[in-house]
Amino acid sequence: MSARVVDWPSLLGELRRLGFSLRSVAGQVGTSHSMLVEYAQGVTRPQHASGERLIGFYLQATDKTRNDLPMTQDFSRS
Repeated sequence: MSARVVDWPSLLGELRRLGFSLRSVAGQVGTSHSMLVEYAQGVTRPQHASGERLIGFYLQATDKTRNDLPMTQDFSRS
């Protein structure tokens, strides 16, 4: 059985469509631009604390709730 996880490329893509650069998001959430590029490309996922900061920024920027987060299946942990 696979778990549902945040779809980081979609989340960051939505922020970019709203006009946020990855550099500006990195500055807001306290992570490096290069790490956000990796998340946006689906190369890696953030550790819990970084992910929570990104989620918090996303929720504030989009005026959405956690139920609205873009999600995907995680087949790597089955």
